Amino acid sequence: MLKRVIMHLILILIVTIIFTGCTKQNEIAGSSAENKNATENSVLSVKTEQENDQANELDNRDELLRSWKQEYEGYIQKIENGQASEYDYVMASDRANGLRVLSLEDGTQDELIKQDELKQYLTESPILNGYTSKGIHFVAVVQPVRISVINQYKDAIHTVRGDNQEIELFETLDSFSYKSETGYFAIDIFVEDLLGDTQQHSINVSIMDDTSEYFPLEKPYFEGELDYLVTRYNREIPFNKNVIDGSWQLFLFETAMNQPKVFVEYDGERIELSH
Repeated sequence: MLKRVIMHLILILIVTIIFTGCTKQNEIAGSSAENKNATENSVLSVKTEQENDQANELDNRDELLRSWKQEYEGYIQKIENGQASEYDYVMASDRANGLRVLSLEDGTQDELIKQDELKQYLTESPILNGYTSKGIHFVAVVQPVRISVINQYKDAIHTVRGDNQEIELFETLDSFSYKSETGYFAIDIFVEDLLGDTQQHSINVSIMDDTSEYFPLEKPYFEGELDYLVTRYNREIPFNKNVIDGSWQLFLFETAMNQPKVFVEYDGERIELSH
């Protein structure tokens, strides 16, 4: 009788152990499945956000390209009709460069066959432009050193800059050179983020002639005389490489030159501004 009781208890113990083990395995398996699902959902969530960002950028890019293609065609029509000003040539070239750099379709090249003609017409233009692959747009007004260039492009400079005092500012800066062996050579640069919402841009600017590369002055000379530029021409001092999105920044150099090559480095990408 005692043996039967003992055997019965042993049997109950074995069954209990087996049942407990199975339950724990099921719990572990269930927990692993939940963790796996949570991880997959997290990854999918990140992927979805990235895909949404990419889709939004593509939508913005497509909308921008459609708008600028219309503008480009409008400028070209004025040129073909003999009604274009220097400003129209400048803007046609700017939009052509933008369409060329930002378009994801090879076919756009065929639609811009007049770009070489625009560049030939704008050979002496002091207004340059450039685009990064991520949609950062630059416009530069380079201080003209020849009277003929000033006379030809004065209206275009003022229209692009949105300031009828730009040439006067350049002439004022140039007048400082008579008080020192080296004066100021200025480049006014505009920056805007066409596809994103960047609030401030850090850019490195340089100019080149056939032999050397030059960088902006970090601490301009004639600081006392430059102070009045803040009130008279609504400029900021000190001049620096940080530019608020959608605004202009003046960069000053020691060496004046006719039609220098202008380079902008932005977010690891170095581009040459051109016509």
